[in-house]
Amino acid sequence: MNVPIGTARIGQWYTNLDTGGLFFVTGYDEKSLTIEVQSVDGDVSEIDEETWGTLALRYSEQPELDSEDVDTLDDAYRDDLNSPVEKIASGGGVRE
Repeated sequence: MNVPIGTARIGQWYTNLDTGGLFFVTGYDEKSLTIEVQSVDGDVSEIDEETWGTLALRYSEQPELDSEDVDTLDDAYRDDLNSPVEKIASGGGVRE
């Protein structure tokens, strides 16, 4: 049984304990109730709130990325890597 990590935090890095995948939260879509994420290799995807609550996750530190790896990250989210976490995605949307 997985213990949920709680609400998704925009700008926070996470490790999926089942897959070993590393990703960070880039946003929250209030219309579709999905959490927008980007993996360390640059892939962008969405996770619905219900699925988020079932994932085995842990908070992770920002990985040390080679300049080549950083180029794969979406420019719109690169600033989030060095910004404090100020926004939280939850059932009520994003709070600032």
